[in-house]
Amino acid sequence: MWWFHDVVPRMYKPPAQLFSKCLYKVLFLASLEEYFSVDGWPAESDRGLYYKATLEIPLLQDTMMQIFMMGLSRSIQFTARDTVTLAEMLVKRAGSLHTSLSSPDFAPLKCDKPAEIFDMLFKLTAYSYPDSIALPKDYTPPSMAIASAYWMVNCIVNKVIHTRTIVPYYSSRLGSCCSST
Repeated sequence: MWWFHDVVPRMYKPPAQLFSKCLYKVLFLASLEEYFSVDGWPAESDRGLYYKATLEIPLLQDTMMQIFMMGLSRSIQFTARDTVTLAEMLVKRAGSLHTSLSSPDFAPLKCDKPAEIFDMLFKLTAYSYPDSIALPKDYTPPSMAIASAYWMVNCIVNKVIHTRTIVPYYSSRLGSCCSST
């Protein structure tokens, strides 16, 4: 993901729609047809295998953090709202791993600092004032969140906590909200 965050915007300068489409393809979130329609790869007999293999890979903290940094960056044309939607899709996929793999040691979301992930998620909900408006020098605008993004992030956090996609050792660091009742 660092390549998508650091190299792609500087070297290729893709338009926002193409950048988003490529990001979804790299994370195997696009439809299967998009992968073989242009160059015929993978072969029809291997498509299911490749797609299944990508669905059984845990979600890494670094991947999430790089995606969040893309959403917070003003130089990359990937909006915070798109980032929250993408995070929700990835967490749902990681949550489905949790139910299909029964080992208690398996962590679908490999994360050693869950508080950082949640903090970045909530930063993505912040309303950014347009650069075109002029505010007085001594005025500090209030911090606000976009309501729809805020509630979407709350749903993501609840999915992570409810499905325990983070290893129990790490979820104990989040406080009493993660303890089972």
